[in-house]
Amino acid sequence: MSGYAEIKKKIFYLKELETVEAAKAKEAEIKELKRIIEKGNQERKNLENIIAMTDERNETLSDTVAKFSEKYLRSHK
Repeated sequence: MSGYAEIKKKIFYLKELETVEAAKAKEAEIKELKRIIEKGNQERKNLENIIAMTDERNETLSDTVAKFSEKYLRSHK
């Protein structure tokens, strides 16, 4: 094999290797982005749960205050 043919073969190999490495890097990048999105979705779900629990607690407190106020007003007429 001539020197030119070997060089051409090496260049082809390196280009192919570069393509494979670029694909692996892109795949890793996509995987990381998916992980970040999933983490964000989980954090959003957690916040939604906290908000729902807070709303329920506030309703319970409002009901308790209303009952107490009603009893207080009846007992202080």
